[in-house]
Amino acid sequence: MATYKAPKTISKRSELRKDAATTAFVRVQDALSRYRRYLTYSGIGVMALAVIIVSYIFIQRTRTAQANEHLGGISLYYERGEYRTALDGSGENLGLIDIIEQYGSTSAGNMARFYAADATFRLGEYDQALEWFEEYKGSGDMLEASALDGQASIFEMREQFEEAGDLYERAAAVYENALRSPEYLKKAARVYKKAEEYAKAEEVLLLIREQYPDSELAGDVDFHLGFVRARMK
Repeated sequence: MATYKAPKTISKRSELRKDAATTAFVRVQDALSRYRRYLTYSGIGVMALAVIIVSYIFIQRTRTAQANEHLGGISLYYERGEYRTALDGSGENLGLIDIIEQYGSTSAGNMARFYAADATFRLGEYDQALEWFEEYKGSGDMLEASALDGQASIFEMREQFEEAGDLYERAAAVYENALRSPEYLKKAARVYKKAEEYAKAEEVLLLIREQYPDSELAGDVDFHLGFVRARMK
């Protein structure tokens, strides 16, 4: 016959909890003892990584400061329209090309790419200009829109009209502006017409009318819509 077992008292339960805690502590101590070497190496690795990160941040800040100083020194020639000197340097100041090569990973080096792209574009060196426009890393601002516009202009000159139209549209969208965006869209419509892509031309013209009705360019939209629609029939 089975016998009734009385429930353990509170004090008994407390003792059991202490025994369990003691057992767990002993197991943790044993694990630490067995894996102490690996944990030490891991700690050293974390410390080394932290030193590398801090050093990298310090070096990048130093390089950014240097690049900004060089960019400020040569920007005067760019603003004067002395584009070759701006690119190659003045003797006392690094040129945009050297800034790109030596400080390309910094924000100032990135800005130098844009200025170099614009300078070479104005000098008629379109292949190099396109390369730097494409390498410029924008942040959804006016300069990114201008870089896309520069790329589009080069593709248009090459009579690659569809590619140009796509880039003009991206320029209009990446930095929406009541003055610049309608201009980019009108350029897109122009090159789509050259490519005989009349449906795409119609689409961007409608965007001007719908999104920028107060733009000066909106007044010409109906004329251009009539032109492209007549050719779509």
